[in-house]
Amino acid sequence: MNTVVIVLAVVFQWGTGAIISLFPGEQPGELTSLGFLVCFTLVTLVILGSLFSLRALRNPRGLS
Repeated sequence: MNTVVIVLAVVFQWGTGAIISLFPGEQPGELTSLGFLVCFTLVTLVILGSLFSLRALRNPRGLS
């Protein structure tokens, strides 16, 4: 289980870096704020999606 968590953390960090690097700046090694905004928005949406799915698992029949 620990190995899975570590591997997923590395993949997550690599993925966020890959998304941010899709928005290069004017000079080499420079990144734009739009890339960070897009990446952090996607991360926020993934987190919200996971929270909603966990909420559904808490009450599987849809009862209050």
